Amino acid sequence: MSIFKTVSYKNAPLLLKWMCFFKYVMFMLPVIVLIYQDKGLSLGDFFLLQGIFSIATVILEIPTGYIGDLFSRKKVISLSIVAWLLAHIVLYSAYGFWDIILVEILCGFASSLYSGTYQAYLYDVLKKENQEKHYMKQQGSIESIGILSTAITTLFGGLLYAMGADLPIIGGIIFISVSLIISLFLPDMQDIKRVVEKGKSKWKDIMGIAKYAITHTEIKWLIIYPAIFGTGTLILMWIQQPIMKANLVPLYLFGFFIGASQLFRSLSAKFAHNVFNKLKTKNYTVALFGLLFVGFVAGLLATTFTNIYLTYVLCLILGVMSSSQVSLKIVAHSMINHRIKSDERATVLSVSSMGDKISRTVFLISMKFLIDGYSMQVMLWVLAPIILLLTFISMAKLLKLKI
Repeated sequence: MSIFKTVSYKNAPLLLKWMCFFKYVMFMLPVIVLIYQDKGLSLGDFFLLQGIFSIATVILEIPTGYIGDLFSRKKVISLSIVAWLLAHIVLYSAYGFWDIILVEILCGFASSLYSGTYQAYLYDVLKKENQEKHYMKQQGSIESIGILSTAITTLFGGLLYAMGADLPIIGGIIFISVSLIISLFLPDMQDIKRVVEKGKSKWKDIMGIAKYAITHTEIKWLIIYPAIFGTGTLILMWIQQPIMKANLVPLYLFGFFIGASQLFRSLSAKFAHNVFNKLKTKNYTVALFGLLFVGFVAGLLATTFTNIYLTYVLCLILGVMSSSQVSLKIVAHSMINHRIKSDERATVLSVSSMGDKISRTVFLISMKFLIDGYSMQVMLWVLAPIILLLTFISMAKLLKLKI
């Protein structure tokens, strides 16, 4: 018997909001590149490690999602926060490339455990109360709260770093611990567990669900389009710090610009269902493609011109454009959820997350060699057209389905 008295299914979404609020405290975000450089890494190493993080999540994504279907989703969520907490604790004393690899692997494990399981848990909690039609709105609200937490805390990240390089890490450890305690009060759903057919191996069962997801006419493109688009927005987000450093933006403003970016992400999540319901699929996807194009143009301008005031404007544009990814993720997951069964939900959503990570891995590792061998500007000139072309092709395939 648990010593923690769990809340009702009706109140579970509210508890998830508080859990996410404390989990996504990220004092480190506006200075993460600087923290990694303090720990002996180059800028190229940073992007290589982001690729390693993606590889770790790719390897673990589907098995951890299946664990969520097979066992307790609540326990898997709590375990993911434990891994996230351990990553911060290890980072505090880490130095050098191999120490940071361990941090990234722990982060990848945490991300893999959480990604498909959290969305599946939310959908089925709402289904218990016959409220699954409000999934997109509820997920948007929860994502918005988590991102708002990131936005608020990043405002102080630069100041904390200036006071002591390890203070952003210590702050994260404290708040993530609170998130872990909150997760223990979530209600469990023992009746929603995948039952494997007699004589059928679990590995074969996993592969069967994964094959279903990647061959399903609609789900396939609901995975591919957000994956490629999300890679583009991730690049726009990560280049902000190096651009600000190269263009001599004062350190105390790092938190402002990264915080503003997170605020845009919070608003994007909060109003995802409103925007989608108003624009519908065609106008929505075309608008997102336009935002991605503008974002890459802003990135190229910021790496060409070093005027400080122009840099301020372009960094704000990069923040707005990169924030659109969270809106698409919410919409795509809502569409996928309506096309799958409860006992395979976490696994299918993990397949979707795996698609994201594969795309990111390829491009982030490419960034390492293009930046180290040439420059950030050359990297953008090479990768931007490829990402825009692949995004356009996958968008066209999705629109043909008329969903």
